[in-house]
Amino acid sequence: MSAKPGGQLNAKDTTLTAGGHSSGCDVTACAWSTFHKDFFCSSSEQDRALVFWDARKKGPANQLKTPEGLSRILYAPDGDSIAVQEHGSVIKRLELRMLPRDTHKWDFVPGKLEAVEGIRDFKFNHPGDLMFVATKSGSFAAVEYPSLNLLDTFKSHTGYCNVLDLDPRGSYMATGGEDGMLNIFNNVEMHLSRTTFISDLPIYNMSYSFDGEYLAIGQLSSDVAIASS
Repeated sequence: MSAKPGGQLNAKDTTLTAGGHSSGCDVTACAWSTFHKDFFCSSSEQDRALVFWDARKKGPANQLKTPEGLSRILYAPDGDSIAVQEHGSVIKRLELRMLPRDTHKWDFVPGKLEAVEGIRDFKFNHPGDLMFVATKSGSFAAVEYPSLNLLDTFKSHTGYCNVLDLDPRGSYMATGGEDGMLNIFNNVEMHLSRTTFISDLPIYNMSYSFDGEYLAIGQLSSDVAIASS
């Protein structure tokens, strides 16, 4: 499962996993572990399963049936918990039931975030003690983690706030919205540092470069916009 730098990825460079989700069910979300290079998990809203994988094996390591379908999954920076979004606007938390970490035994723990409606995206800050949640109201929320207590909300866009990302240096957070605006906030006081109009099209995807100098921005277009941060 390797490819030469600069080379094309083809079928022989990939590995297919099977047996985790029910036949005919689409995989809705997947996330790579932040503590182990071979561990990842996937979810399907159709079979309501959260499946844990070891990339060195083709079959699943464990499976957890969920009360609702999960539309988003995100490992916390320390790798000891996972935040998931149920279909709709509820974020819950899973933790490892036992050590060592490679047991793949995860389960839901008490507590959930219900105070924020219309969740579009969420990300952890680098220390992992906060989550930032993009919403349909055009705002993003700061949420304490792991308590999932709502701390504050910040207006960012007219229309939906669709996506957000934190720069690798931890200094800024960028949001993209239905209004085609890119907004960059100071990650300490949450003051708006800069705003840039990208185009009339909604922004749906966004990612910082490894050094935090640039943002790649995806819209309803075949083009990708590159903006300086």
